[in-house]
Amino acid sequence: MTPQPRSLLRRILEGAAAYSVAMLVGRMASFLLLPLYTRYLTPADYGVLELVDLALFLLAMVIGIGLAGDALFYFHAKLPDHAARKRAVQTIILAAWGISLTGFILLQLFAPELSHWLLRNPAYAPTLRIAAVSFLLTPPIDAMLCYLRAIEKTTPFMLFSLFRLAGTIALNVILLVVFNLGLYAILVSTAAINALLCLGLAAYCLRSLHGWSGGPDWALLRQVASYSAPIGVSGGAMLIIHYGDRLFLSRFCSLAEIGVYALAYKLGMALSYLNLPFQMFWRSQVYSIVDDKDGDRIFAKVFLYFELVFVCSAFFLALFAELAVRVLATRDFWGAAVFVPWLAFAYAARALEYQMQSALLVQAKTRMIMVSTLTGVGVCLAGYALAIPAFGLWGAVLATCLAFATMLVITFILAQRQRRLDLPYAKLVTLPILAAALLLLRPLLGSGIAPLQIAISSLFCLALPAATLALPVYRDERRLFASLANRLLARLKA
Repeated sequence: MTPQPRSLLRRILEGAAAYSVAMLVGRMASFLLLPLYTRYLTPADYGVLELVDLALFLLAMVIGIGLAGDALFYFHAKLPDHAARKRAVQTIILAAWGISLTGFILLQLFAPELSHWLLRNPAYAPTLRIAAVSFLLTPPIDAMLCYLRAIEKTTPFMLFSLFRLAGTIALNVILLVVFNLGLYAILVSTAAINALLCLGLAAYCLRSLHGWSGGPDWALLRQVASYSAPIGVSGGAMLIIHYGDRLFLSRFCSLAEIGVYALAYKLGMALSYLNLPFQMFWRSQVYSIVDDKDGDRIFAKVFLYFELVFVCSAFFLALFAELAVRVLATRDFWGAAVFVPWLAFAYAARALEYQMQSALLVQAKTRMIMVSTLTGVGVCLAGYALAIPAFGLWGAVLATCLAFATMLVITFILAQRQRRLDLPYAKLVTLPILAAALLLLRPLLGSGIAPLQIAISSLFCLALPAATLALPVYRDERRLFASLANRLLARLKA
């Protein structure tokens, strides 16, 4: 039986909270540790790490790494008995090992050439070879973590994720501060902790599966590959948007400039981390939710609340970008602040586009998702090629914004053609316009990080939701907010 909206809300909150613990703690820790990292790593080190990540993601895209994920969830849910599900899980995990081993061998063989081409210095070949160890272990780890999600083992999932976080942080600090290994501290600690995590997950999954039986099911593997192909192409193409700018920037900007841009991108991309816990629940449940007789109304409501959360979050980040950069990084990185607001709103658009993809998934139109993504990538690459040589870092920001805006528009149109959703267009348009107007007004009252300016920015943070709820078009949301506030006050008084 499909849950009613109230029980659905409870399920969403419980599911998202379970997965958000490790993820949000990890993201918070990475930001809190930025002062340490930026004191022991130079901007050039940051630039090298960014380009090494780019090399790994490009290789992952070429050899087709995202085999697990949705495919594992789908086949684990659809197959009729434990034996069939066990065989499917084993097949997907073995396929992940095969893919990662292929990438590992390629990196070991061609590290000098890749170092010369990407970093313009063959001396960084050992850096790529150490990074290859993490590449070898990551796909199997991801597949086994997906299995834990498929069988709803949220507590073990959180514990393994927290171990990965705590172990990596501890080893990073030791290798950076005590042994002063620089960028190699990050690479070695990641590889070592991934090895321990992989062993622990393998033991747990073997116990849950009641042992291992036989090799891969080749017929099933073909089905998995067919199911995953459009989503895999889309995911691989997204890597070009996320990381392809570094490839162009490496030709026209210094490593120090790339390091500054990487910090700005990390802060702007923080909005995507808000989306992950919700999507870990939503992507597995959206089929039953939307198929309910009231499913379209629920989808429209969730999309509206999504916009409220992400537009407001991007607005808050834009207001405090300068303060955040100055607190988290040394003076060499302060130039990142001007790029953060634009990247934050770009990732707010990306979150909305990703949510709208659900309407295509329930109609089994994954190829349309691929079309939208590839179009966005085309726009992005054109932006990189034309704008980065002319405008440097600003060219990369412009290309990213245009790509995500294009994808949002295309996915929205395609989703509406497949499933006519009665969306509250007046509300969806009003909030971004109001946010943009307030951001244009803010510089007229001064700038900087003096206490007075921080106080003014804080008032603007309150102004956006207050002004939004005050508008007549948001009457229902105003009533809902008032009802929730009254309930909270009643509990506090009790």
